[in-house]
Formats: sequence, C-alpha cells, structure tokens
Amino acid sequence: MMFRMIGAFAATVLAATVLGATAHAAEPRPEGFWLTENGRGIVAIQPCRGEGLCGQMVWVANPRDADGAVKLDAKGQPLCGLQLAGALRDDGDGLWADGWIYNPRNGDTYGAEIEPLSETELKVRGYVLLPLFGSSQIWTRVEGDRGGCG
Repeated sequence: MMFRMIGAFAATVLAATVLGATAHAAEPRPEGFWLTENGRGIVAIQPCRGEGLCGQMVWVANPRDADGAVKLDAKGQPLCGLQLAGALRDDGDGLWADGWIYNPRNGDTYGAEIEPLSETELKVRGYVLLPLFGSSQIWTRVEGDRGGCG
C-alpha cells in the first residue's frame, strides 16, 4: 500500500513537471516584428550581439519628409535602422527587463521592460528609475518588415 502511494505521488510529480515544462515552452516569445502602437514603425526584436534582446527600427510609415529628405531622430540619426532598445534580459517569468529604450522624438533613453501578452501583443514599458514611474504601449506582431527601410 505504501509503495502504491509513493508510486502515485511520483507519477503526479512527474506529470506536473512535464506539464509545467510544456506550459513554459508554450509561452509567447518577444522575438519578431512588432508594429508600434501608433502604427508608424516596425521594430524587429532579436538577440543582441552580446546578451539579451535588442530592438531595431526596420520600417517607417513615412521615411521621408515633405522635401524628400530621410526622416531623422532628435539627434540627427536616420530613423530607419536605428537601434531603439537593448540589454533586455529574460527574468524567467516571461518578462524581459533591465534593458533600455530610446525615444527618437526627444533623444532620451529610459529603462525598459517588455512582456509578451499573447502571440500577437507585446507590452513595452519605458520608465525613469523604476518601472512604476513609466508608461506602456501595446505593440502588435506583424509578419515581416513591409519591405524594410529601402
């Protein structure tokens, strides 16, 4: 009787471990192409050269101004190809934190974290000092870079 109880307990633990691993593997991943909340850019989230994840602007809705010049950020850099995020590290619970995000409109860099809410939605939060002191956007997954920056 005791061996049956131990065997049943072991089977339960094994099943929970396997199901837990399956559930963890099924969590949505942040890598891919994401349309920004305002719909004016696509950011590719991908592994950085070092550690963590980075984000690079790979498409801009209107890449040129009225005079035909390439649109620039607040620091005079072209928007297309601009690295917007970096050093995002997996905290193990689906949140990628302790990174940074760049705002091309004002040229400032903030702390950042990203969290896939589903296969199609990514919560992006920029903040000063602590995530509590920030704001979030919801980006939507897209199939590709719509032809890129070219």
